[in-house]
Amino acid sequence: DCRMDADCIPGRPLRLAVDWGSAISTLSIAQYIGREYRFIKDIYVKHPKLIDDLAADFISYYKPHRTKEVIFLEDVAWGNRRMPDSRRTFNEKFVDILRKKGWKVRVINLGMPVDDQKRYILWWKVLREDDQRLPFVRINLNNAKHTFISMSQAPAAEGRKGIEKDKRSERSKSIAPE
Repeated sequence: DCRMDADCIPGRPLRLAVDWGSAISTLSIAQYIGREYRFIKDIYVKHPKLIDDLAADFISYYKPHRTKEVIFLEDVAWGNRRMPDSRRTFNEKFVDILRKKGWKVRVINLGMPVDDQKRYILWWKVLREDDQRLPFVRINLNNAKHTFISMSQAPAAEGRKGIEKDKRSERSKSIAPE
């Protein structure tokens, strides 16, 4: 559980970003510490597991975390949709589970993501670490290795709008979705 994570500050809220998918759903856990943005853990579940399972894994791992407070960054693309058999969206159901387990949840909707070209340029600027307006990013290579792999190996290609994300690897049967 989180008691062994030296980079996790128990008195600070956790920032959660979720990506709901049909084959895999992922959760990135981070914290802001001063100017440092720390990716401290990632959790995923594969189909047929989904919302309840991802929430249960998070709650179990962070049960000892002193501050039961999260900032939840919604998955805008898929998370605000409902399945035909539910009144709740994926995001709402996840938040409800955390709240029922005693977590204080502040939901943030950042809107639709910017295009790939702007995103790649922003990350290039962030990783250079020479712009005082941007945070330093740190990734725990033991607990957030899937986040690191995903970010460092995200293929890009020249497209109609400039740089675009190459999603072929996400559809490949020979590449593990995590």
